[in-house]
Amino acid sequence: MAMDRISALDLGGFFHTLHETRSSVCGYAPIAVLMSAALELGWKSVDVLDYTSSGEVTGDMSDVVAYAAMGFR
Repeated sequence: MAMDRISALDLGGFFHTLHETRSSVCGYAPIAVLMSAALELGWKSVDVLDYTSSGEVTGDMSDVVAYAAMGFR
């Protein structure tokens, strides 16, 4: 859900999602700064470059950490 808000450049929705889901997004503040800068600069799109989780490596999907690389333009 947080990635959807980032992809939509929805800064308010991003913080709302973090609060409502109690997500522990590492680096949420720098992500928010980048989203804010993107909006100020008129950037319109965010691409998911790669997405994986720790479960892909360990095979244990019961408790995972997700990793995403996203490009702003």
